[in-house]
Amino acid sequence: MTDHPLIAFLRARLDEREALARAAIDGWNEWIITVAADCYMDPEAEYIRQNGPAHVLREVEADRKLLDAHVGYYGAGDDEFLPIPTLSILAEKYGYQEA
Repeated sequence: MTDHPLIAFLRARLDEREALARAAIDGWNEWIITVAADCYMDPEAEYIRQNGPAHVLREVEADRKLLDAHVGYYGAGDDEFLPIPTLSILAEKYGYQEA
């Protein structure tokens, strides 16, 4: 069975976001960002620290769990139940706009 377009969209965005975060980990210097945020009270550094690769990976994992829980309950291609409002709202975060 083929995934509903909304589910396929979400899976693709989650895969992209995970790949970017994993690629960024190699160049990520948590120590420098932490020092800048803590010692210099730099709001930009604090924002970067709170939204770094580790945070993105946790967010992707949580979003995948939410997606999988809904798909497991409703099915991946059943148009009778899709789009599920919760998944539509989640997809908005990744730029999805219903046609």
